Amino acid sequence: MISLIFAILAVSVLLLSVSYRHALLFLNSSFGKVLSVSAVFVVVNVLMAWLAFMFSSVIRGTMFLNDVYVTLSILLILSFKSFFNTRRSKLAETVFDITSFRFLFILSLATAFEMFMAIAAATLIYENLLVILLVSGATSMFFMLLGFYAGRNPRSVGAIKLFVLVASILYLIASLTSLLNLL
Repeated sequence: MISLIFAILAVSVLLLSVSYRHALLFLNSSFGKVLSVSAVFVVVNVLMAWLAFMFSSVIRGTMFLNDVYVTLSILLILSFKSFFNTRRSKLAETVFDITSFRFLFILSLATAFEMFMAIAAATLIYENLLVILLVSGATSMFFMLLGFYAGRNPRSVGAIKLFVLVASILYLIASLTSLLNLL
């Protein structure tokens, strides 16, 4: 359960960086518009979490490695990917026109793939679908709205890289806590 929470927090912090980066596009928009944009991200992420749960429930216990080691490996890969994205990526400086539904949906799918990987890994060792969907949806919505609020007065692009670094650390913690399932 602890690994799942840290993995969802990591993905949510990545969503925070996305909404922080695009907040200025919605500076003069109503709260309803911000809420609807956030809802698109949340719905796509929750659907991806559900798909990840279904995928994990099919392969759970059928691999030649222990499920805990697979979870550990996937979450470590996500941690290192996030860490190295802060070093070389110019994506933190890129703003997409998510006021159009087409780009909004494409960007939400891109972030949802991260959710799929994290949930697929964590649900190899945790099996409660309702908790997974509720926690992933609630934290995603909270962090999306927090990013839109904080991004209205952005300090620097470096904050986005800091969010991605925090996500990397949260993935690392999630991977290490998965080892508790061996005890």
